[in-house]
Amino acid sequence: MTFGITDQFGDEYKLKGIVIRTDQPIQPRLFLSRRLVSSLKKLSDLRPAKRRELDEARKLPLEWNHGGAQEEVDLILSEEKRAYAANGRIRGGLGSLNVGLQSEPNLGWTTVGNVPSLLWDKAQAKPVDSPNLVRLIKLRNSLQGAGKDNLERYLLSHLHKSSTYADTSYFIFIALHRMDRTVDALTQARAHLEGDKVYAYSNLLGTLAAVVSREHFAIDPALYPRIQKVLEGSTEHDFKLAEKINLARLLQLASELSEPDADTSRPRATLASEGTENSTNSAKS
Repeated sequence: MTFGITDQFGDEYKLKGIVIRTDQPIQPRLFLSRRLVSSLKKLSDLRPAKRRELDEARKLPLEWNHGGAQEEVDLILSEEKRAYAANGRIRGGLGSLNVGLQSEPNLGWTTVGNVPSLLWDKAQAKPVDSPNLVRLIKLRNSLQGAGKDNLERYLLSHLHKSSTYADTSYFIFIALHRMDRTVDALTQARAHLEGDKVYAYSNLLGTLAAVVSREHFAIDPALYPRIQKVLEGSTEHDFKLAEKINLARLLQLASELSEPDADTSRPRATLASEGTENSTNSAKS
């Protein structure tokens, strides 16, 4: 064993051949093959983390490598990212959309004791819209057959935590809703977006809640149970989406029921009271 000692002037002195006795037995020197096995084992301990990274990379949607085929869509999504940066969740906004996360009538305010209004009247409601949304819908409608399908698949693929457009998931969702891909979009979002760190999934649910509030009279009632099935068990804050869907279905049910001819504002008498009333009238006569 060799010790190195440095004095106060910076000169170094080495003491060689020092032996320190110990009670522990000297371990035999490992053969080269044993040392190689030990080293390889240490390397294998690093493999699971590397394998997870590779697995995650393999799971990224193939649609993202479009070779320029979806360049126009990227232009619109990039502009929406810019809009969200200026009018995002911190302000209660949703980028270029004409609604925010507070989408209820009277901004959710109500008089104490009154039942809050969750849905807009048809005469006052404005549908969810946006200049970027108009551009994207026009682009999709200009395509034929497979072109439309590819665009929709590309949008669906970006409802993903790892997407560069994750911030604009609310916008992608409303676009897919307009393309009649509502359930597909929700299914994709629950699988690959829920639990994200940038509130993308939450904003998506807020957008759906706004759509139900403002467009419930135009939504196919058969869509509501399908939405509820996809979102079953979700613990994400839903901006009263469940209550809004319930009320929308109730209003639809009321419109389907035929109104009775009788005055329903007056309670119907029971058989016992009717019998008493008839007896009284007979006695008077």
